[in-house]
Amino acid sequence: MKAPAGKVLKWSEQGVKDIDNAIAASKNLDPLNPNNIGRITEGKVGEFVKNKKQIAGFGQKIDPNITDLDVSTIDEIIEVKASFSPVKEGQFAKLLDKNLDNFCNPHQKKVILYIDKPISEATPAQINMINRIKQQGVVVVNSLDELGQILK
Repeated sequence: MKAPAGKVLKWSEQGVKDIDNAIAASKNLDPLNPNNIGRITEGKVGEFVKNKKQIAGFGQKIDPNITDLDVSTIDEIIEVKASFSPVKEGQFAKLLDKNLDNFCNPHQKKVILYIDKPISEATPAQINMINRIKQQGVVVVNSLDELGQILK
């Protein structure tokens, strides 16, 4: 698929079994290894979304080495974070700004940021950053219940 700026982007193809296997693998990682917490959280969110609607991609790579989409459906792209610290304010531009070379949301899906911690655990600086991310058009949720209410 071509981005509006003309760059050719490639999505890794994923079937239902690929997605199911990737979700199961993420959920079964060792939770005592701190490097696995993000992937385990992605698996938890992936399984939740799968029980609500069809998943189009899970951990889906977009080449040339632009990003991976944590969880995507026909209508949404869900960026999953286990906590506030790994959230980067600029990471959503490639999903929102169709003028960028690395724009990778040609179907204009709703962009959702899922953070697996209550907002009460965020620092004032993180809250300010989350507010700026919301102003870009990203929906920010902090629980599976909130996510479930937003999924179409």
